[in-house]
Amino acid sequence: MIKFFRSWCEELIISSFIVTILEMLVPTGNIKKYIRVITGVYMIFVILNPILLRLNRFDLENQLNCILETSSSEFDEEMELKESIEILNTISKNLEVKEENNVREIQE
Repeated sequence: MIKFFRSWCEELIISSFIVTILEMLVPTGNIKKYIRVITGVYMIFVILNPILLRLNRFDLENQLNCILETSSSEFDEEMELKESIEILNTISKNLEVKEENNVREIQE
């Protein structure tokens, strides 16, 4: 949790520094008004983004875990089914070979 706050504060400080420099470099006039609006929206985004990510992260992780567990169990079932089919095919081929051998022995 402390890492979260530390990274959030670092982002705020760096963003504030960049915004301040940008506002100092822009000449006065209509452009400065637009730059202030854009930088204000940017700062709001910087402030809210980690909070929103933190709130949504837990739900997203749970959903991803559920999907991965379901897909992995389905994958395991599919692999077991393929292995069973391969075993049955092998048994079937062995039985055919034995049957052919028995037919040959009877004919001789």
